[in-house]
Amino acid sequence: MTGALAGIGAISERLTRPRTTQEVPVERGVLLSTPGRPDHRYGNLLHLVSGPVDTAGLRDELGRAGRLLAEHGAPGPAGVRWELAIGDGIEAEGPPVATGWRAHLDDVLVLRPGRLRPSARILEIRRVEPAERKVLDELADPEDDFATDGLRDWFLAERIALESPATGFWVAFENDEAVAACFTGTDDRIGRIDQLTVRPAMRRRGWGSAMIAAVCRQLVHCEAIVLEPEVDGWRSHMYRRLGFRREGITVVVLEDDPLHE
Repeated sequence: MTGALAGIGAISERLTRPRTTQEVPVERGVLLSTPGRPDHRYGNLLHLVSGPVDTAGLRDELGRAGRLLAEHGAPGPAGVRWELAIGDGIEAEGPPVATGWRAHLDDVLVLRPGRLRPSARILEIRRVEPAERKVLDELADPEDDFATDGLRDWFLAERIALESPATGFWVAFENDEAVAACFTGTDDRIGRIDQLTVRPAMRRRGWGSAMIAAVCRQLVHCEAIVLEPEVDGWRSHMYRRLGFRREGITVVVLEDDPLHE
């Protein structure tokens, strides 16, 4: 794994990318723009083949990203992203951050075929059709941060629009009640797991890990990939207990934006 374009995180991101996303090759990377996305953290970014090594280099890249995004009519402050491979004994290093910037480190987690560990619960799951969106809405927590700016509704609509034999929502039921859901996108080699949701009243009972374990059993022909937007957060620890291994870190640096604090 040698940078954002060759990284497995960037490859898996394409499996669940909205159909409206525009990808434009530029020097040292790829510009991604997603018209209509309520936020900009991942929707409008410059993906670099290799990341800047110092604050001055990052400042230059942010300036370049801002100019490119403006040329393509992409809203929001400029952002750049790159991916770091994690080897044995090598941990992630935080990027240089200056006043007016915000930085995020995301885990790139991979489950190799045959490495799934059992969860505490066994769940029956099934795919749901786009017409069953009500089931997904029932699982949502209205207090989730990303619900306040319309991002959750946008995500659901875009994921439903991607419905195909290779993509779709899985929902877990207990006694005919939906308890958890997630989205997957697959190709011949990898499967990306995305948008894990657990009914708020039933959290911290093992349903999330049972949901992921059940879905992974459906992806036995390929590597399962998760891009988790909180390094060493509870979700990352849950995935690692199931047998996922951290393969990389995605670094995202944004210009400060008071509207998205």
